[in-house]
Amino acid sequence: MTDSPKPDRLQSLDVFRGGTIAGMILVNNPGTWGAMYGPLKHAEWHGLTPTDLVFPFFLFIMGVSMAFSFAKRQSVSSVVLWQQIITRTVLLFAFGFGLSMWGWTLRYIQAPEGTPPPWENLRIFGVLQRISLCFFLAAIAMVFLRTRGIIITAVTLLLGYWAAMRFIPVPGFAPGTLAFPGNLASHLDQLILGTHAYKKIEIENVLYFHDPEGLLSTLPATANVLLGCLAGRWLREPNRDGNEKVAGLAVAAFACIAVSAFWHYEFPINKEIWTSSFTLMTSGLAMLTLAASYWLIDVRKIRTGTEPLHWLGMNPITAFVAASLYGSFSAIYRFMPANDPADPTKLIGLKTWMYNNLFLSWMPDLIGPLGTSFAYAVCTLVVFTMLAGVMYRNRIFLKV
Repeated sequence: MTDSPKPDRLQSLDVFRGGTIAGMILVNNPGTWGAMYGPLKHAEWHGLTPTDLVFPFFLFIMGVSMAFSFAKRQSVSSVVLWQQIITRTVLLFAFGFGLSMWGWTLRYIQAPEGTPPPWENLRIFGVLQRISLCFFLAAIAMVFLRTRGIIITAVTLLLGYWAAMRFIPVPGFAPGTLAFPGNLASHLDQLILGTHAYKKIEIENVLYFHDPEGLLSTLPATANVLLGCLAGRWLREPNRDGNEKVAGLAVAAFACIAVSAFWHYEFPINKEIWTSSFTLMTSGLAMLTLAASYWLIDVRKIRTGTEPLHWLGMNPITAFVAASLYGSFSAIYRFMPANDPADPTKLIGLKTWMYNNLFLSWMPDLIGPLGTSFAYAVCTLVVFTMLAGVMYRNRIFLKV
């Protein structure tokens, strides 16, 4: 679909969204996974890195956008509104599952004869799938509830998830176990998704499964969206000036961060199982970022240098899907002999060839292996930012 940006859009929100998409592309496309700066890696289990902020920031931003878009749909009939909600939910999930199918199909085509990847390895859930489910659940709240109801719903999701994780026992493990295996979220992924989950680990001849975008942890992730909805409604307040709105966001942000910091000692910050403390910490940091962006870009009108992020922010799903398709294709597609004496039939992958010849052949002596891997990620980001820029200049905005 082609559309034009509306003149009353929050420029800061588009830039914030673009920065989040840029972060997604950057952390998902290193030259090699074996050479990455620490901040560009996810925390192994408990803890928080800058990379762990990217996905919850996007969910929060989606909630802010929903507050504005749903307000504009007040005159739309309920039938049309639900058609739009369900259509977007289905399309987002389909795009996400399509990315999984794309990667699986490439592996199937490239597999040696007689050894195709088993169907059981096809992942069902993922980033876009979680976005779709969170959008749908948050949309229900936005349609039926006022601000107080949304607050109560978000609190209920966070407290309910904490109670479930702490007090519902998993067979063979002590109640309240938050390790993997043993926690309730991973256990449900194992029961429902099985081999279609993202992560697999074998312990004492028993295979365990876990998905960081699994079913139960979608509930606290939905709270990220709802907190974004609340922030969006605050920004829509007609009787408050820009400085008041910034101050309100900052106060709410510090409150979320403070509660998260205390809750961390009982329910540790953890992206893999998306703990309630993780939701509050990431939402608080997202509110602070939004407050700063709003003050600089929409209140002070300082927009110099923000154009590339604005381009990405105007076509976020397009940029993410295109970068994901490229990442899978370049990593899996093998197109020429690898010149391996031990295996003359071995082929080299497209990404490996590009990285070896365009980066590894000369960069490590200048900036080291970590810098070289990062340089590849930056170049990938530049390419897709330029693509977003071309789309922006041609007034092409693809919406889901």
